[in-house]
Amino acid sequence: VGGIFLNSYYFGGQYFVHDYSTEEEESKESAISVEDTLQKQHVLLQAALGKLKAPVAGKREIYGIAFAGASYQDVFMKEVRFAAETFAREMGMEGRQLLLINNQATLQDTPLATSVNLREALLALGKLLQPEDMLVLYLTSHGGKTSGVEADMGYRFDLRSIKPELLAEMLTASGIKQRIIIVSACYSGTMIEPLKNADTLIITASAKDRTSFGCSDTADLTYFADAYLKQALPKTKNFITAFDEAKKLVAARETAEKVHQLSDPQISIGENIGKILK
Repeated sequence: VGGIFLNSYYFGGQYFVHDYSTEEEESKESAISVEDTLQKQHVLLQAALGKLKAPVAGKREIYGIAFAGASYQDVFMKEVRFAAETFAREMGMEGRQLLLINNQATLQDTPLATSVNLREALLALGKLLQPEDMLVLYLTSHGGKTSGVEADMGYRFDLRSIKPELLAEMLTASGIKQRIIIVSACYSGTMIEPLKNADTLIITASAKDRTSFGCSDTADLTYFADAYLKQALPKTKNFITAFDEAKKLVAARETAEKVHQLSDPQISIGENIGKILK
């Protein structure tokens, strides 16, 4: 009885009735922020697409989309930026790459990594590219055995994950024939079966039943990206042979750190694209 009396005395009846008006105002502000962010995605995406260089007639060009899915760890944002810099320098892709990033630091100038933006970007590139041109699609985020590549922008953003079947449907709709798909995520080996064909090279940071490593707040790159982008690709300047080198580097690092189970990166080389890349 004394406790109830004291609560009533000090809190003026709020022991039983709480004033939610302040929280409702905060909720509305958050909702407006989400709405504004999503509404300007079309403008940001079209601006980014408008900066891409046009293909050169008679010359095979490589275009890129880099997708950083999870916003709550900066490593994914850092990784796609590093991937774009590496591809530009080593593979001649300067001015032919589009970044999609989920991170609070890039909300004002970079399109979000959403399924909608990815679909629109693929459709736009499908119209831009010549039949002989190639697409490099680099996805990095957290991943799940059934959920695919995570897309997350924090509280109140309800974003769809990029499941293997969804990505396969997007790529088919784009009409882009020759594809290089690199997925840096846990369980990313699940992407291989739904995406593989004679014109597609698929590289994943892990097997379908394994986790990958390096997703920390302090890291600049995941283990696979460090091995593939930073060490192997500048050395070999070849998407396929760089994988062979990177797989050895990842295994050596994970073994030295005594991880519970090696990530076991995977590769699927389509017959047609394999001949071109080699």
